[in-house]
Amino acid sequence: MSSWWSPLRTVAQTHVNGWQVELDPNRPAQGLVISKSRGPRWEAMSVQPLPSHTMVAEEIYVRQQDLIVRFGQAPQDQYGFQIDWRILDPLPGFRVGVEVWISIQTQLLDTAPSVSVASRSDAAWTAWSHSDLVSKAKSSTGQVGSTGLPEHPAAWSSQIGGTSCLWLIDPRDQSQLSWRNAPSDTVQQANLFGDFLEKGVIRRARMQLWVGPRNIQPKQVQRVYRQLMDRDLPLTA
Repeated sequence: MSSWWSPLRTVAQTHVNGWQVELDPNRPAQGLVISKSRGPRWEAMSVQPLPSHTMVAEEIYVRQQDLIVRFGQAPQDQYGFQIDWRILDPLPGFRVGVEVWISIQTQLLDTAPSVSVASRSDAAWTAWSHSDLVSKAKSSTGQVGSTGLPEHPAAWSSQIGGTSCLWLIDPRDQSQLSWRNAPSDTVQQANLFGDFLEKGVIRRARMQLWVGPRNIQPKQVQRVYRQLMDRDLPLTA
């Protein structure tokens, strides 16, 4: 697999099973672009800090299949944040998988920042709730992820031509998630965090995006959701 990053390019790019995955790490609001020649295209998991941020990348580096970007906290910012994009090993029936970690931290004493994440498709998105997915998606430890979750979408899928895209939120992070009214059925937007953030505390959230079969079945979504629940949390953000 080719490297995500080259110092000669401002755009990070890799190819997985005939699909191109591209992003500008200095402009995370543009999101991931996943496309195939003469095929479908998704603009996924664009990241926009709320309130506004200076968005000056202090550090960009590659660690194995991870592309990591750290945006520091300038005097006019309420917090700093880090984004980790990771290429995943394909799952059965899926061609491309990308995992995204978003971490925030503040040096202020009184702030409640949030991060908006949006995905766009040329076709409508179909919602999958946590309760839709947990009946058969128990983890290997017998757990079903976070309990007491609000009944909002835990995943979205969209089909273009012969391919579907699946966007999932880690169930352990759904308690700090709210969905905004989408401007159209082809755009879905979530707000992460938003509660009081204590100085020095790191808050983080994880999500995944998968490109796979045309008519994605409930069992396939449940299987992907289960592997997300089974993935270990990192020791550090």
